[in-house]
Amino acid sequence: MKPPDLSAGRCTELSPRTLEATFHYPGPQSVDQRPTAFAQEAWNEAKEHCLQCPVLALCRERNWGLEYGVVGGTDQYERYLYRRKIGRHLSHMDEAERAALAAQMYARHGRGLGDSAETISRQTGYTAPVVRGLVDEHQALLDAQRVERQAPGSTPWVDAPEFPEKAPPRADGWVWYLGQAHRGHYVAQTEDGAYVRMKIKRSGAQTSKWFATQVVDLRTPITPVIQTWIGRPDAPERSVRTPANKAKTHCPQEHAYTPENTQRSPRGDRQCRQCKRARDRAYKKQRGGDHGHSESPQSLIA
Repeated sequence: MKPPDLSAGRCTELSPRTLEATFHYPGPQSVDQRPTAFAQEAWNEAKEHCLQCPVLALCRERNWGLEYGVVGGTDQYERYLYRRKIGRHLSHMDEAERAALAAQMYARHGRGLGDSAETISRQTGYTAPVVRGLVDEHQALLDAQRVERQAPGSTPWVDAPEFPEKAPPRADGWVWYLGQAHRGHYVAQTEDGAYVRMKIKRSGAQTSKWFATQVVDLRTPITPVIQTWIGRPDAPERSVRTPANKAKTHCPQEHAYTPENTQRSPRGDRQCRQCKRARDRAYKKQRGGDHGHSESPQSLIA
């Protein structure tokens, strides 16, 4: 059976004037603002067309990140509420649930050969930086599992990288990352030489990461730069309590980062629950309470 295609949508049968007056009726420029009565009336008329569409579920699934207009039976304000909801839920996920989501994003990303982070962002509603962060998290987990599967005396890396024979132009060497060879610039290395920090270009942006020496092929002579503590993947915690180390165990307001008082932001940063609750209370007091949309975005998924 042939999978459904968005070209079979009911909106493709409507005239441009009808689309402009309903689906594309202009609402607030900021998606976090509630629409006017005129805009809501026009959008409700567009939703009536969506209810008769044979590809409604597929259209909604692929356009949670679309900001303006009506698509998939939802308007821009409803999709904004949905994106805000999943962003808050991401910061409260446990490790198992976050790992499952990272594996799903990694599978859709296809190790750089599938959908781009921007495409996944439009479909799921997660921002592109969050998608890239989840993909990198799962890639780091796979790399760690490869090392743990090694038998004594075997090759240090299970998946042997395939480096090109030619030297990379305007770079120090090759880096095997996400199943591909990338041009890399040397930054630093650990004292024992087990890890090398390389700067590579991926998805149009440069990133600096630590890589095992088995996946790095330097082709030009370099002057070793030893990096002792900052950013080391195998750096042990120092026993001396210095101000820099104190920031790792306490927030700026001197609240301890205990498991009960710690949560992760959508970008994976550590946050203090006590400070966040205080900020939320101050925000609600300033705004006079939260008068959000009455309809729950979760009902749109059903």
